[in-house]
Amino acid sequence: MPENIEYEIYRRLDDTEKTKTYIIVINSDIGRMENLKLLGENLKKEYMSTTITNIFVYDDKLAADMFREDDENFMPNFYDNHFVASYCRNIYSKHHEFYIHLPKEEGGELKIAYSI
Repeated sequence: MPENIEYEIYRRLDDTEKTKTYIIVINSDIGRMENLKLLGENLKKEYMSTTITNIFVYDDKLAADMFREDDENFMPNFYDNHFVASYCRNIYSKHHEFYIHLPKEEGGELKIAYSI
């Protein structure tokens, strides 16, 4: 297994000194449970000095484009199938976790809590 999972910061929704909110895209070939756990560890290390971080992980750019879009062409099943994880760190609320949501046949859902 690789030591790092490569990803692309696809959109920056908030990028200030205190707050980072990004949509990232990973290769769909790596969107499996063990690789996503590794991605969570990588994000935890990379953003350990941030105050508030929210990262939404997709394995498809079209689905990433649909994030919070109010569009008649929105395809919820497609979107849901490609939204594979989210990372949240907030030092004020002490909320720090990586949440994986894959189809049951690929490992299902898993919440990994980290310390602040």
